[in-house]
Amino acid sequence: IVFIPFFIVALVPFFDNFLFRLIPLTHLQKMTCGMICGVLAFLISAYWEVQIAENRISMLWLLPQYILIAAAETLVWVASLAFAYQQAPHNMKTVMNSFVYLTVAGGNLIVFIISGLNLFESQLYEFLFFAFLMLIDTIIFIILSVRYKSSIDAENANIEFHNKVEV
Repeated sequence: IVFIPFFIVALVPFFDNFLFRLIPLTHLQKMTCGMICGVLAFLISAYWEVQIAENRISMLWLLPQYILIAAAETLVWVASLAFAYQQAPHNMKTVMNSFVYLTVAGGNLIVFIISGLNLFESQLYEFLFFAFLMLIDTIIFIILSVRYKSSIDAENANIEFHNKVEV
């Protein structure tokens, strides 16, 4: 919650005005960038977990991965809501947004179950497991997003098809 003003005032305008203007990204590509940031955040957390266990560093070194995971969630969350709203038919926009919330709830449930079962003897292995899950999820997402056909293009193609049939 502390980082929300930082993202609203600094990070989002930076991405929109500088980075994404130089390299315009689609919503799917922004979500992919967010997922990659999530994988990196878990890997960094695993690295620092080893260092903290050996009492080599200050707890302030945890701040970078919190910032990185917050950036990841911001990229994925905002882009997925915008994508669902843009691609959904007018009468399905609320349903699509509810599916975005449902996927977040499903992810939180997975984390809750895995953390609650204490499957791993060390938090290091738990971070590596979550990084692996995020990596698999990101690869599947990339494959699906490359193959995705925009509904906006489909609607335009459908209109062109009907115009040709009527003529």
